[in-house]
Amino acid sequence: MTTAPTAPRLADDRASVEHDDLVDEDEWLGETVAGADLSRSFAEHVRIVGTELRGVTLTAANLHRCTLTDVRLVECELSGAMFTESQWLRVEVLNCRMSGVVVSQSRLRHVRFVEDKLDGADFRIVNAERVVFDQCAMPDADFYDARLQSVSFAGCDLRRAHMSGVVVRELRLHGSQLEGLRGASSLRGASITFDQVLPLALGLFNELGITVSNDDPDAR
Repeated sequence: MTTAPTAPRLADDRASVEHDDLVDEDEWLGETVAGADLSRSFAEHVRIVGTELRGVTLTAANLHRCTLTDVRLVECELSGAMFTESQWLRVEVLNCRMSGVVVSQSRLRHVRFVEDKLDGADFRIVNAERVVFDQCAMPDADFYDARLQSVSFAGCDLRRAHMSGVVVRELRLHGSQLEGLRGASSLRGASITFDQVLPLALGLFNELGITVSNDDPDAR
């Protein structure tokens, strides 16, 4: 059974701060940031700590090697944003639009994604521990070569998701749509429910080149 992630540690007396840009090695510490439009920002080694972001727009932003610690993002726009080689610790992402977001080669610990739009998201080669995806739409998401420890996909749309090469330990897929999932043979040790057996098996058969047919050519 996967262990629930620890919630962000946020102080009640956070200062409300307005930001109109992001620069290299910027630091947001103990803040509440609402409504900022930082689309297409390019900033490396940004640190965001003890901060809540509400309605912030980071469309196509590039935050390479950023650090998010004790952060909550609510109804933010993160489509096409890049968080490559980043560090996320005790982070909640709630009802955010993240189509095509790139989080590859990052480390995620104690992270919860809830009702997010993650279609085509890139989680390649991530190291994820105690991470929950809850009711997220993530068709075509890519987890190639990811390490998933105590990770749960609860009621998610994982159709056509790419799981080839993943290493799993305590992975739960309960309630998720698995039709067309690729890399089913890598999910050794994962936990599913009876209603998920057929779609997952069909994906495995496809990888193995097994054809399911009602016709017996030898009987003709």
